[in-house]
Amino acid sequence: MRISRAGRLSKIQRTSGFTLVELIVVITIISVMLFFSVPLFNGARIFRDTNTETRRLVQLIQSLKQKSIAEKQDFFLHISMDPPGVWVTDSTMDEEALEKARGNRLLDDLDITRIEWPGNILSSSREILFSKKGYSDRVIVQLNDGEEEVCLKIEPFLLEVEVIKGQLSFDDCI
Repeated sequence: MRISRAGRLSKIQRTSGFTLVELIVVITIISVMLFFSVPLFNGARIFRDTNTETRRLVQLIQSLKQKSIAEKQDFFLHISMDPPGVWVTDSTMDEEALEKARGNRLLDDLDITRIEWPGNILSSSREILFSKKGYSDRVIVQLNDGEEEVCLKIEPFLLEVEVIKGQLSFDDCI
């Protein structure tokens, strides 16, 4: 029988469980994942009860804000209530391209009831500027989303468009 110098090595005790360092690393990873994913779930909650056309308009506005900064170019979102429609132009278009864009209306089924700039209520066509410098016009767009009124609040320096049920005006925002 042979005995090792260090003693009995054949009978190694196994410990079960996790070390404190392992637990801290796992908790940190989960916390970071939650930190980045919770705002995405909050954004999804906004769209739960809205119409598909309203969702598409919100996504279009948010993409124009991002695109204007990324491409360093001014974009204009034209909203017309009579006839209803939405179209996009940019600062580099000539007259022919502008006419073509006006003819290619997006979201024709959208029922826009009111467009409001601070101190100005508009009833016809108007354009919202998305600047290459990272800001946009401050606007409230009121829509009829099926059975109820929905307002889209566009803020100059915020990427997200706030969707508010019911009617809203700038007087209510002060």
